Amino acid sequence: MEPDKTAPKPETARAKLRAQARQRRQARAARREDILELVLSGFDRALIAKRLGLSLATVRREVDRALDGRRPDAPDRYARLQSERLTKALRAVDDAIERGDLAAVEPLVKLMGALDRYQGLAASLAPRRAGSAGEGEAAGADA
Repeated sequence: MEPDKTAPKPETARAKLRAQARQRRQARAARREDILELVLSGFDRALIAKRLGLSLATVRREVDRALDGRRPDAPDRYARLQSERLTKALRAVDDAIERGDLAAVEPLVKLMGALDRYQGLAASLAPRRAGSAGEGEAAGADA
């Protein structure tokens, strides 16, 4: 009996499946790059999802995966990046306060504390605060 020539050979079918899987991986990587480029440009994740025709959960998942897979930054670079992000948020809160939104005062205080920490001000002031608090207690004890 002659072999069926219409049935694909196992190696050919396997190679086709590998090629399809490779194309899917490349498409996912390209999509992830597009998402990350938009995130770095300052776009909101919901806007990215709408713009690319994806769900918000997909955008968040892709960003999380990209962040999980990246190499951690050097501490000074990380501090500089966080400082830039906090400065941007500080501008937004400051604008809200300028418009008379007093609810923005609490976020302002939190942002200032975080910004101080990343800029190294909190660390340099911590010994002075501890010293002055101890002096006040000692003065109060003498009175």
